[in-house]
Amino acid sequence: APGDTLSGVVPLVGTVDIPKFGFYKFEVSRLGEDDWATIFAGREVIRADELGRFDTSELIPGDYELRLVLTDNLGESLPPCVVQIRVTAQEE
Repeated sequence: APGDTLSGVVPLVGTVDIPKFGFYKFEVSRLGEDDWATIFAGREVIRADELGRFDTSELIPGDYELRLVLTDNLGESLPPCVVQIRVTAQEE
């Protein structure tokens, strides 16, 4: 959810189901930057379930944007769903 603080491995839960579904991907970028890195992708329609996992330990703690991009089977992407998150160091 927007504003969540995350650490460790986090499940990404939601729905990916559009007409002519092709694939989806999750991307992350430091807040205020436009350098997106893909962290997970899938090709199956999923409804209200785990879409993937996000290992935040690979990121420097700080503020990020996480986005979900859905693409149809014609290669057209829908406007992405973007939420701001904060990544913190995982407690031992």
